[in-house]
Amino acid sequence: MANPHSGHVGRQMGLQMRSHSNLRDSIRVYAVFNIDLCTACAARAEPMCGVGRVATTLTIAAISLSALIACSTLSTVVAPVSIKREIANGKMAEECFKLAKGERIRYAFKSSLPVAFNLHFHLGREVVMPVKVDRTPEESGTFAAPQAEDYCLMWTNSSAVPAFVTGEWQRLE
Repeated sequence: MANPHSGHVGRQMGLQMRSHSNLRDSIRVYAVFNIDLCTACAARAEPMCGVGRVATTLTIAAISLSALIACSTLSTVVAPVSIKREIANGKMAEECFKLAKGERIRYAFKSSLPVAFNLHFHLGREVVMPVKVDRTPEESGTFAAPQAEDYCLMWTNSSAVPAFVTGEWQRLE
């Protein structure tokens, strides 16, 4: 007896998703599945011929799509946090956030006047300043937390007039 599916024509469809955690790293997940077109069944007008393969193929496609969606949420790019502060003469301003041990941030700012700048955390009653600049109109850099703590970017205006600070900081993955 002849195989009724000997006339299958296979078509392959590909689905690709790229999720960027930063410019250097990317995760690529591929889901490739086949949709079989049964020319022999189509020629005999058998409506149920090949339904099992199509249902299996669609199930695999649905599972693959679910995996792609799950992977895309694992490597999301964290948006930068905007900084806009008016600092009165003799006053200071802070932008604070929690960091896990080893977590990194990028920061950058410009000021209308030179200001004192530091990135600090509190260890009991001690203030630890891994980054400290006495007077600068702008600064940028990256920082990796040596331990899990609340960290703060801080600007101090020692001039006789208000200083306007603008910039941003961003968590890096």
